[in-house]
Amino acid sequence: MATVRIHNELNDALNNFTKVKIQTSREGSRKAISLCLENAVKPILAKIGEIQPRFKAEPPLATSSYFEGLRVSAPNKFEFLVSLVQLLCFRGFDDLGQRNPKLGCYGYVVAKHSKYDISDLVESTPTASKSEGYTGLGVLSALRVKRVFSELVKRAASSLPKSSNIQIDVKEVRDVPVLCINADGEKYSIDLVPCISFQVASDWPPSAAGFGKETNQWLRPDIIKEVKKFGFHLLPKGSPSDPEDQNLWRLSFSRSEKFLLQYADPDSVNGRRKRLERILKTIREGNRDAFAPVVSYHIKTIFLHECMKFSSPDDWTRDKIGERFNGFLRSMIYALEKGQCPHFFVTGCNLYAYFDSASLNKAAGVLRDILGSLSNQPSNSKYLQ
Repeated sequence: MATVRIHNELNDALNNFTKVKIQTSREGSRKAISLCLENAVKPILAKIGEIQPRFKAEPPLATSSYFEGLRVSAPNKFEFLVSLVQLLCFRGFDDLGQRNPKLGCYGYVVAKHSKYDISDLVESTPTASKSEGYTGLGVLSALRVKRVFSELVKRAASSLPKSSNIQIDVKEVRDVPVLCINADGEKYSIDLVPCISFQVASDWPPSAAGFGKETNQWLRPDIIKEVKKFGFHLLPKGSPSDPEDQNLWRLSFSRSEKFLLQYADPDSVNGRRKRLERILKTIREGNRDAFAPVVSYHIKTIFLHECMKFSSPDDWTRDKIGERFNGFLRSMIYALEKGQCPHFFVTGCNLYAYFDSASLNKAAGVLRDILGSLSNQPSNSKYLQ
């Protein structure tokens, strides 16, 4: 009877946490994002297109459930991917991960043709590249693109009409422009990350060729086909295994990940799946230092593997929410203890490869504490307050 009571109490506590903490926060975040998008991000990107047409970008798009290219990393702190649609007419991707597991998720953007002069943005063929396929202008330098884009953001922001309600300052963090927005006393921070988009199924990266070979009730063949249509983005973020190479770009499958976890009804099977990911991300946000080095992407990755493990809708009924969440916590703990967080798309890429065992075990200890708290007195757990 005690087990049944705890089980029901945990389900109720998780549902209440979702309603009180997460839904309220998401409503506030959506209003904040809309305000910043319309009054800062879109005008700045439009101005950049006027200053330097080669850096013209697609404005982020709002859908029914999320903003395209958006990542929420903290309350009032957001990140937008800015797709540089005019920079290259023809480009390729040299996927280094298929040749060197240490460079999983990284590679070079091969600049084959541009209608603009981009000689200031390219480098000659790197020694780590493959010899074939490098016809054209060279490789696009991640560092140079970041620096030019950051300067353009500063120029564009300074040229916007002054407003008594909204003030915009721009600072740089690791060469990435950050908009510091003060709107009627509320402060927001928005990272603008330039990216190169590959958005047709034929562009699917070779190192992710293993994705879709295993299918189940959740990851069906038709779903796999749709996922690959989203392609991928390349972000100008270097690899910890080769920090000196400033030409490296990192793979991002953010659109595919959002598609896999999309839902229309919060109480649908996918809605309940997504709820558990959000709960742990929210708990991490309130305990960010204790969770280090675990970031939200690690949580999402382990959760996608959980969806593969429990693919049947019967695994995600309302009465099994607590069971699934505790199982999710155990999988997080196991991954940290083993030092293994396999990328969901890229075969052989371990997202924990660059962290020492001491820091991983420390984070595992925090998750064990959360699991113990929810297994004993879920309604009084400090993590769900």
